Amino acid sequence: MGLMYTRIDQVVADLCPIGDEFNDKLQDDILGEIADLVDVKQILNEATEAGIDRTQQRIDEALQRAKDATEKQRELFQNAASYDPSEIRNELAISKEHNIAFILGMFKQVHIDIVETSHNDALWHIRLPENIQQELNSKRSRYEVTLDRQLAARRPGTHMLDLDSFLMQHLLEKAKAYDFMGHTAVLKSDSIKGQAVFTGLLRWQNDQGNRLRQEYTAYQVLNNGKIVTNPPAFSNWLKQPALTGQVTTDKMLNQELLQKAELAAEKRLGEVSNQYLQPENNQWVTAGWIENET
Repeated sequence: MGLMYTRIDQVVADLCPIGDEFNDKLQDDILGEIADLVDVKQILNEATEAGIDRTQQRIDEALQRAKDATEKQRELFQNAASYDPSEIRNELAISKEHNIAFILGMFKQVHIDIVETSHNDALWHIRLPENIQQELNSKRSRYEVTLDRQLAARRPGTHMLDLDSFLMQHLLEKAKAYDFMGHTAVLKSDSIKGQAVFTGLLRWQNDQGNRLRQEYTAYQVLNNGKIVTNPPAFSNWLKQPALTGQVTTDKMLNQELLQKAELAAEKRLGEVSNQYLQPENNQWVTAGWIENET
């Protein structure tokens, strides 16, 4: 009994500090949780039949499971407590349509042919060119692919195009490659007006420095200098094939536009932050000038 409760005290002591401070109230809560998770009666019954080494092992195994469960519970609680349903309305709207647009666009870029479709266009029969076969080290040129997880589950020979897919990973690597279509972009679209669009990854962490949230965010700089964060027009533009164009810029203007976007990013970081979420950083991903008819 003494051995077991000594180990429990050690585990609780490891879990209950918040930052550099020891929290007595949290200690009581965690002690109660672990006491519920550890089957004390079973361990004591087995202790009469096994030696002290086996008993020590059983205590350590049970406490590790209890510790893992308690840490996961606290992590889930932090995410639930920091969740604000109203924030979703302000996020950039990304849907399955965007995934389809990306895949179709990349198929065209790397010359992967869609031979035919079926199941209401949810199932694609594709043909890989020889160079893609070599890059993927694939002996097959024909694949049956889908983005519908239920359809893939019903058809053993169908390849699911998710982030675990070797083909999807290849398309992403191609899209992010250093030599893929250059480094500068001009946005030409009837739906996007203004001077420029920036996108970046906003990140939040807890008071222990663990990342809890990451958000892909877009900032549209209008002609009057105002910023629109996550504009619906940009979300819709991402679904369409991009058209390039020409625009005249200068270094001072570019710095001014970036400063406006940085202020908008800091504002978004502050809006989402609370006692559970603290600003971590912003990482710029892309920037594009907008070509206007005028």
